Amino acid sequence: MTEPENTLADLAVPYALHALTDEERDAVETRLASSEADQAGAFYGEVRAVREAMAVVASVGAIEPPAALRTRVLAATREPDRRWR
Repeated sequence: MTEPENTLADLAVPYALHALTDEERDAVETRLASSEADQAGAFYGEVRAVREAMAVVASVGAIEPPAALRTRVLAATREPDRRWR
């Protein structure tokens, strides 16, 4: 038994999250190029919605690092005898 081919709508989320191989991404883009405008529009609308949602999720957990962190890290990289583990 063969698996049914995914619809473009099924592929919008993995496409938006860069979860496809290069070959899969190329195949999706080839299908998009030959799809009807309403299908392509729905696909790109879903891609945009997923990416916007992920941007919101990412910004919620973002915190500002301590102000002195950059200075400490750069100073540590300048130490000639510094041994990194």
